[in-house]
Amino acid sequence: MNFILQYLAMRRESVGLLPQNEPLKFDIKWEDNVPDSNDILDFIDHGDVAPNSRFNCRYQASLSAK
Repeated sequence: MNFILQYLAMRRESVGLLPQNEPLKFDIKWEDNVPDSNDILDFIDHGDVAPNSRFNCRYQASLSAK
């Protein structure tokens, strides 16, 4: 099985996160197979999301001691 790793890098300030004085923490939910229509209800029947339902993935870093 082949896997493709993808990385995304952005400045904390660009997504509204305070600079370096708090641990980095954000939630992730992935969606795909979104129908090419203007009706959001089409996503209910045809779209996919991971993780399923109300679950999400959370990334939380700890502050390193200085």
